[in-house]
Amino acid sequence: MRKPVLLALLLLTLWCIATEDIGAKLRQSDFVEYWVAARLFLSGANPYSPLEVSRLEASLHLSTRSRPWMMFNPPAALALVVPLGLLPFPVAAGIWFALQFAVTFAASFWLWKLYGGSRKHKWLAVTLPGLFLPVYAALVDCQMTPLVLLGIVAFLYFAEKQAFGFAGAALGLLVLKPQLCLIFDCILLLWCLRERKWKLPAGLAAATAILLLPVWFHPVLISQYREVISRIWEDAAPAWGGMLRAIFGYQHIWLQYLPLIPGIVWSAFDWMRHYAQWDWKQRLPTLLLVSLLTAPYAWTYDEVILLPVFISAAVYLLAQNDTPLARRAFIFYILVNLAMFGMNFAGLRDEWYLWNTPVWLMAYVVLARPSLNPSRDRRRLPASS
Repeated sequence: MRKPVLLALLLLTLWCIATEDIGAKLRQSDFVEYWVAARLFLSGANPYSPLEVSRLEASLHLSTRSRPWMMFNPPAALALVVPLGLLPFPVAAGIWFALQFAVTFAASFWLWKLYGGSRKHKWLAVTLPGLFLPVYAALVDCQMTPLVLLGIVAFLYFAEKQAFGFAGAALGLLVLKPQLCLIFDCILLLWCLRERKWKLPAGLAAATAILLLPVWFHPVLISQYREVISRIWEDAAPAWGGMLRAIFGYQHIWLQYLPLIPGIVWSAFDWMRHYAQWDWKQRLPTLLLVSLLTAPYAWTYDEVILLPVFISAAVYLLAQNDTPLARRAFIFYILVNLAMFGMNFAGLRDEWYLWNTPVWLMAYVVLARPSLNPSRDRRRLPASS
């Protein structure tokens, strides 16, 4: 299936490029909000001020939206985008897009190696992210979620090498979007306490301190960000908590956090069952799925962080030497993504994609269940066992 799938992927990419006005697309991407915030910060203005953001976007003709295109990421994100604010917008946007593209596929190849994938099937490290609609959405929108993925993958690598200081430093990238991995964070805290891996939180603190350099120079950023936080919840985010707000009332913001309760309960039981022989590579995929499923604020492009789920499942299924099962799983993966691409071309909003994370979770538990219980089937696991 390799050649026809790669050919189809190449043709889809060429079609997307040919039918898009790249310049116009970049001016309507989320990089606009990053670049405008960087420019305002460099000029000494408030990067979280709706009025100042609106004025700059209008003066540079960067947005046609009725509301200002705000950056709601914490001030730590400024440490990454401020250097690009020194460049003209087209140049900065091109560099940012290339960076996110490289990070996404480099992380996928890194995952393939971490999970012990064979060289024969290494083409899947390109195909799986290439067919995944959230990857397309994240790259087209110039989102920074791929950097969060990079932090997760680097954490896995350094944790396996017992370099816990570097593992914690890698997790510093999660502060760019802290709401995506709350369940993972809870389990990580329990693990650090039980294993007494104090270098990990120390590395995380050091990396966070570096990312907060803009705050060290301009402490007023804290109060400026605090003022804008309430605007995040003006609309119900396209997460399951947002669906509850849409049903029971937008004024009940606390509903946005309600799904975290079953997520925390599940993670507590999962921890109690497996803490004695905890393996981050084996437990991480389900933690990411549950974290994203219960996240109070998430968009479709944030599902990029689920690439460890698909890479680990692919490596495990191929290691079983059950070609029909692996082929059926791959076809299922293609069909789900075709459905999402169809919805995307139909112009459906992010709320319509809420079904896919539960589907991925159920499929992962069914197809890769033995890999979740190393004590039951240790002989059949790939290199992560």
